[in-house]
Amino acid sequence: MPLAYVVFFLETVGALCIMFGLFTRVFAAAIGIQFLLIIFNAHWGTGFKDFPWNRQGGGWEYPAFWALIITAIVLRGGGPYSLDRKLGREL
Repeated sequence: MPLAYVVFFLETVGALCIMFGLFTRVFAAAIGIQFLLIIFNAHWGTGFKDFPWNRQGGGWEYPAFWALIITAIVLRGGGPYSLDRKLGREL
């Protein structure tokens, strides 16, 4: 149950912070770890499913797609219009 609260926090507060660019890299790294756990614990056993990506019992490629996007956000940061940049403290 505590991990459910962590997932809920990351997917609500973390997603909002990434959208606004506040603590972007911190939340993106945490969500990236969450996606790696999703890939290897929930989807790895079903293998690679070509189409459609988001059906029930799908393969690992759709979460891997989102993990790559989150990795790009971790590496790039919030961007020029983020709240981190406006506050002058980009992590």
